[in-house]
Amino acid sequence: MKLLTSELNKSLQAFIDALPDGAMILNAEGIIEMVNHAQEALVNNSKVKLLGQTMFDLVREGVYSDPLVDLVLKRKKSVTHIQHTQLQTCYMVTGAPIVDAKGNISNIIVYTKDATSLHLLQQQLEQTQQLTQKYSSELTELRVQSLKDLDIVANSKAMKDLFELSLRVARVDSTVLILGESGVGKEILAKNIHDHSSRNLGPFIKINCSAIPESLIESELFGYEVGTFTGGKKSGKAGLFELADNGNIFLDEIGDLSLSLQPKLLRVLQEMEVIRLGGSKPRKINVRIIAATNKNLKELVERNLFREDLFFRLNVVPITIPPLRERKEDIVPLIYFYKEKFSKKYKIKKEFSNEVLNALLSYDWPGNVRELKNVVERLLIISSGNESTLKLDDLPADLLQKTMCFRSSIIVNGILPIKKAVLEVERQLIEQGMARYGSTSKVADVLGVHQTTVIRKLAKATKK
Repeated sequence: MKLLTSELNKSLQAFIDALPDGAMILNAEGIIEMVNHAQEALVNNSKVKLLGQTMFDLVREGVYSDPLVDLVLKRKKSVTHIQHTQLQTCYMVTGAPIVDAKGNISNIIVYTKDATSLHLLQQQLEQTQQLTQKYSSELTELRVQSLKDLDIVANSKAMKDLFELSLRVARVDSTVLILGESGVGKEILAKNIHDHSSRNLGPFIKINCSAIPESLIESELFGYEVGTFTGGKKSGKAGLFELADNGNIFLDEIGDLSLSLQPKLLRVLQEMEVIRLGGSKPRKINVRIIAATNKNLKELVERNLFREDLFFRLNVVPITIPPLRERKEDIVPLIYFYKEKFSKKYKIKKEFSNEVLNALLSYDWPGNVRELKNVVERLLIISSGNESTLKLDDLPADLLQKTMCFRSSIIVNGILPIKKAVLEVERQLIEQGMARYGSTSKVADVLGVHQTTVIRKLAKATKK
């Protein structure tokens, strides 16, 4: 580098030596004319060996991976590259041109910052993110597997949202009230909450409030002391609330609990203690209550059949499971879920035809998931012959009858008197039934009428 005096050279050298990162000054041909101490430390080389060399020499020696000089000369502006070298180092290298009065590049300053530690941190971050994604994927898979193990199919958005809510609820000890029609899976959801709660190592006690006679349910829930009953245990008996200590207790069909027992349940919720029958000493318990019902508790409260204060105590976190007819996306996955389950159990291999699936999909399922499960089991067991594919003939007659009118194309043209319209619908149903089954007895079974009725109406339609 051409400088006016040696003093200026010394000043410039002192300036670049004060820089925390590596710095070199090159001439227009790329030859190194000045180097600072930080640069020597970066490349572990002496100033003597660096001076007089070119950036291309340093690339050949593995110090840099790109000379960078050619880009600076070509673009006539600063260029910055991240360079990974053969020495397992990572540099952020910047080349900046010095332009003379005529606009020509006289020198190039190369500034090198060691980014090896930053690069390692970035790699660690990327690895951590990959692990996080992996663990998240595995966690999702475990959740899906836990759903399968509990006979829960969450294909619809409604059920996915409900399942996520149940996982959040499981983390706390709040009282839960599960609402929904009979057969939607309230007990399964309660078990899922237990399994994902901090109480999962404790007991999960299930009680059907409508299945136990009113004369026995009080002693079952709260227990009894010695001598309370003739023929009772000499040591007395702990109730189910005591047995559920440090766990969860599931009170199914809570809407059927008698009015006389409701104040005692309210005391349990308020005080977390029970008093056995025949006793006076309260016993502290540590349980979380999960209740469920297919009844409208608000209506029961208005009719004075359910205590309002108990309703508010139970209705802390309400979860409503929608009926199967409102989440059609779950029907086919549920069918195949139970098909696989019962196929393994009974060692039966059967497939569903598209017609059967369409029929099952159009059915309203008043019994919800419980009914669907029973229908699939029945189809696999009693389907006739050695056919590998289940057909419409294999469906229960009552189910097929309820779905047939929705799946058939029944057309009445124009405005007709009611009697004529009914006759036209009957004719079309019988004709479609004969085209599908070819048997008047089968059509009669499906339509729920006597075979002679089908024969008579068919003969009348043929004469026309």
